[in-house]
Amino acid sequence: MIKRFLIFLLLFFIILTSFAQFSSSIRKGSVTVLTSSIVLDSLSIVPNSLVLNGINTSQFTVDYLSATLTITDSLLIGKTIEYSYRCFQYNFSKKYSHKPLTLITPQVQHYVPYVISDGDGAISQLFYDPALQSSGSISRKFSIGNNQDFTLNSALNLQLVGELSEDLSIVANITDKNVPIQPEGNSRMIQDFNKIFLQLNYKN
Repeated sequence: MIKRFLIFLLLFFIILTSFAQFSSSIRKGSVTVLTSSIVLDSLSIVPNSLVLNGINTSQFTVDYLSATLTITDSLLIGKTIEYSYRCFQYNFSKKYSHKPLTLITPQVQHYVPYVISDGDGAISQLFYDPALQSSGSISRKFSIGNNQDFTLNSALNLQLVGELSEDLSIVANITDKNVPIQPEGNSRMIQDFNKIFLQLNYKN
């Protein structure tokens, strides 16, 4: 019997405390309308709990999260309005964080990856000569699969026709299906290519 009485007493105090906390969230007051936007509270208002005495709902709008009352009827400017509402214990329009985001997000400049640049035109200057005509292509492809490692393949096709000097002309055709790659770029050594046709003509 005593045990049941203690349980009932405990439940009674819990309900009483909850009711007291909920009742304390009811707020009443009055405000003189000087501007069309009025902040009623620093906490968020419970939706549909705001009551303005003698004011039609078509004469105002409410942002419940920021507790902001916006008067849409200019006839209410200068009048005193009585209000009542319930509010939460938080302002849901504000951002809350334990630490600033700058501590976990590095401030780095935005960059676009995988952009290939010719720099100062070093590639175009490699075979640049008014008397030497060059044509061809360089292609690269990669393959990857479930049972296959990542592989990178390259192919080169280069044709050269022209004069190296006043007395020396050249005709060349160089092809390679696997262009050797060096840390500083593609190798320029002619011995690295597997198919080479080279013809030099000397004018005597």
